[in-house]
Amino acid sequence: QWLGARAARSGGYRYRAGRLAPVALGHEHPGLWRLLSAVYWQSNLDLIPKHGATLLAGGLLGSAAAGHLRLARELASLLTEPATLLRQALFPDLTRIATEPGRSRAQLLGTSTRLAAGAIAVGLIISILCAWQDERLILLAADASYLPAAPLTVLLLIGAALMLGANVYRAAGYAVDRALSLLLIGAVAQGIFLLALVLGSERFGLLAVGYGAIAAGLISLLGAAAIVAHGQRG
Repeated sequence: QWLGARAARSGGYRYRAGRLAPVALGHEHPGLWRLLSAVYWQSNLDLIPKHGATLLAGGLLGSAAAGHLRLARELASLLTEPATLLRQALFPDLTRIATEPGRSRAQLLGTSTRLAAGAIAVGLIISILCAWQDERLILLAADASYLPAAPLTVLLLIGAALMLGANVYRAAGYAVDRALSLLLIGAVAQGIFLLALVLGSERFGLLAVGYGAIAAGLISLLGAAAIVAHGQRG
């Protein structure tokens, strides 16, 4: 909606090959289409833990495990949904810090680090509280047959807490035009997540999904922080 309104105001659309093309807007804001493309593919990668993991767990561990994973994922959305919203909410403010004259990369990194640390701390506190009452939490949402999902829920919450911090750094990375580098980090993280599920399912069962989520969260957090800190161009 914002993009369409901005393009209309700036005369950003012209006919090309019989259709409207957002030409002028791309010239006015270099790198905009690269950012939008990277964010689009990042949103597709973010669907892997939501849907791909359920299908894969069902194939490897059976339909009951898939049902447990679905419930655990829904409960973990207590943190996974705010993680996405946090990135969207912080992007304008971090962009302002990154583009204001007189602001340094160190200031952007410092602000991002403080916000990420606070977000992770809140997420971990929620995870600890849920771990304390994990079985009661399951029973509030389903019956006793879903109690095996309790430890998985806690692991997914910890992974989501790490992603809260990672999404702060992602917003900062987008602000300094590092979208493609962040996309690469996201692809590596999701690859590790799937690898942990496939290789760990025989030994750890459904908990392999939780361990994979924590590993993916750590990779996303550390990778995004490194990109913002060192300014790797994407």
